[in-house]
Amino acid sequence: MMKKVFSAPSVIPCDLLKSLLDAEGIPCVICNEYGTTLLGYGLPVPGGSALGWAWPEVWIPEEDIPRAQPIIDQVRGSLDEGKPQE
Repeated sequence: MMKKVFSAPSVIPCDLLKSLLDAEGIPCVICNEYGTTLLGYGLPVPGGSALGWAWPEVWIPEEDIPRAQPIIDQVRGSLDEGKPQE
């Protein structure tokens, strides 16, 4: 059974995560890869990034989650580091 383990408003972090998981031999797929493209993500579309149903998602087999979790956390952490400080 596949399970969603990651989602982002852009496909770029999903591609990064997929590359890292592939390198470790963890099978994964990106679903909804072009959803934000249809919304014009990357262009000034009000509320486009708030539409989580259109975000790309990374799915992996449930049994591989424990092995994948450190990689997922690493990608999430790198996204948090890039956020502006308030």
